[in-house]
Order: sequence, then structure tokens, then C-alpha cells
Amino acid sequence: MTLLERMMLGVERVRDRLLRASSALDAAKVAYAVAGGNAVAAWVATVDAAAVRNTQDVDILLRRDDFERAAAA
Repeated sequence: MTLLERMMLGVERVRDRLLRASSALDAAKVAYAVAGGNAVAAWVATVDAAAVRNTQDVDILLRRDDFERAAAA
């Protein structure tokens, strides 16, 4: 696997993690907000897609009362 392929795989893994988490929370009707680097990237993409930078993690904000439902989802 080339260096570029490894880089792309890393980006896709984070994107997939975000999509799986948000889909599970949506299906369980748990309110959440995407935060951190993914939230910044989403906003930056609306202004200048070429300026978007990747992040290595997924940050999601939850209400404390929804934690058990979110964990189950």
C-alpha cells in the first residue's frame, strides 16, 4: 500500500466512524452535536473546500441525561 493510499484510508476511517455514530444516534432519536475538527471542517467547506483539513478523531456532544441511550445506540 502506498503512502497516499494509507493517508486516504485514515481519512476514510474517521469519516466512516462519524457517519456510523451519527446514524446510530439519529436512529435512536438522541440529540447530539458534532464538535471539534469535523465541525470546523464542515463550516470551512462552506467557505473554501480547498482549506478543509483532516482530523484524527470524532467529537460528539451529548446531554448527560442521554448518555445511556447514546451508549446503547
